[in-house]
Amino acid sequence: HLDTQAHIKIKHNLLLLRQIFLVETAFSKENIDWITLKGPALSQYLFGNVINRQSNDVDILVRPDDILTTDKLLRKMSFKDQSEVPFHEMNENERKAFLKLGHEIMYINQDTKIKLELHWRMSTPAELLPITPEEAWNNVKYIELSGRRLPILCDKHLLLYLSSHGAKHL
Repeated sequence: HLDTQAHIKIKHNLLLLRQIFLVETAFSKENIDWITLKGPALSQYLFGNVINRQSNDVDILVRPDDILTTDKLLRKMSFKDQSEVPFHEMNENERKAFLKLGHEIMYINQDTKIKLELHWRMSTPAELLPITPEEAWNNVKYIELSGRRLPILCDKHLLLYLSSHGAKHL
């Protein structure tokens, strides 16, 4: 029974990693800057492999100015916005308010059922996490994984982000 559960978790993490690679390829073609916040890339960085830490979804950070382009690209990749009113259906004023008040949009891939959280900042309100967007983008580091360079937060920002994220689950 435990062996079966372990195989299910490993398979899920590998599916998440595959999705990250698909995102990396698509975002590179569109020149969209992004950072992976958690998931298999974090597991690789912290533990040396993608299977030691169970992940439920893919979390990526993009620049606020890239949200509309990213949303369109994710929808082309079979992701569906799970918001009550999807971002692409909002008018310009609604989008501005949504971006100001929130920090993420949840998507589900209609083919694989993989969840992806698209972030444009790391917390709401932004003051909860003392990292400006410029600091995050200017201090990105990269990890090598299966021949690809994946962007992650620098160590200082990663510690602050994971502490803040973990605290909201207490």
